[in-house]
Amino acid sequence: MNQIVSAQLYTLRDKLKTEEEFILGMNRLKEMGFTHVQFSGVPAPLSPVRVREILDSCGILVCCSHMPWDKLLNDTERVAEDNLTMGCPIVGLSSYPENKLETREETLRFVAQIEKVSRVLQAHGLKFAYHNHTCEFHRFDGKTVLQHLREMTDPAAVEFIFCCYWAQVGGVDPVAYLHEFAGRVSCCHYKDMVMLGGNRNFAPVGEGNMNYQAIWQACEQTGVRYALIEQDVCHGDPFESMAISRANMLAMGRAYDGE
Repeated sequence: MNQIVSAQLYTLRDKLKTEEEFILGMNRLKEMGFTHVQFSGVPAPLSPVRVREILDSCGILVCCSHMPWDKLLNDTERVAEDNLTMGCPIVGLSSYPENKLETREETLRFVAQIEKVSRVLQAHGLKFAYHNHTCEFHRFDGKTVLQHLREMTDPAAVEFIFCCYWAQVGGVDPVAYLHEFAGRVSCCHYKDMVMLGGNRNFAPVGEGNMNYQAIWQACEQTGVRYALIEQDVCHGDPFESMAISRANMLAMGRAYDGE
């Protein structure tokens, strides 16, 4: 099993509002068996130094982050310093502002901005990573925006935090995209989709309708290192949802390895 099942802290945001809650939450994750997290969406007012102190005390590492676009674009050096302090090697952007990437002109402008940001991060030994939602599956010139972003950016400086859920909502096959983006995805977001009352809802991984067995295999085959559990809305305790996802994902990994 190549992937490390990890926790996207955005899932737990409602339980991480204070420093005390953050300490308790990280210890709870460690007790559940987690060794890596994505630092994203944490409302607790913590400095990067304090984040590192708390995570070090729990034996947890940061594999990637999501940073605000304004800070990434206009205060890149500070973003680099903050992520280095946290020990975070991959600096991510959750989404392009207003999720508008529908034309060649918008995409080219964004690529130029990515180039600027990624070069600064690269000089500090860091990588920039872009996280998709659904607007990236708008097409022009016969390809999706995400495919254009892959072709227009430098693999040495830019990779992608691939979200399988939003890819499926966007009308593409997550497995096919993982193979197409092989070598450009170190961190993959795992979250599942279930239909309730005719409406699309979030669910723990393995409890919904997405083909996560095939997705797990594709991630194993294409070099994904961190399988990050993310659930935007949890119906109950988000830590319990996280535990269910983790157990199901580890079972998939054992099945894939033939254990």
